[in-house]
Amino acid sequence: MSVAVVACSLFVFLSMLAFVFWNRLELTNGLSTHPTLAALEKLIQRREELLMNLRDLENDFLLKKIEETDYQELRNQFLHSAGSIYKQIEDIEMNDPVLRAMNSDISKALKDLKNVH
Repeated sequence: MSVAVVACSLFVFLSMLAFVFWNRLELTNGLSTHPTLAALEKLIQRREELLMNLRDLENDFLLKKIEETDYQELRNQFLHSAGSIYKQIEDIEMNDPVLRAMNSDISKALKDLKNVH
């Protein structure tokens, strides 16, 4: 499975998480009053930027716009940064009781969906 497929799947999962449980968190004027959620939002935004950069890098390499050595170096940098962000997101989700409860609810819903199909 390619990195892009895994990244897209994770993005869809986290987007679903935010959409389904958004009303469980206090929001004012579109800005989160929950400090953990604000940090999570910034990390998700940075992750999306990195994934777009990685996609563009892959396209540039396939179109032979960059040399393989440059491609490998940039790709490793992007993957290292993305890995760090994924770890930070995971830490926030596991240490915040509201987010941990939401993840648990989503996991149960996903298991139910798998059992239906």
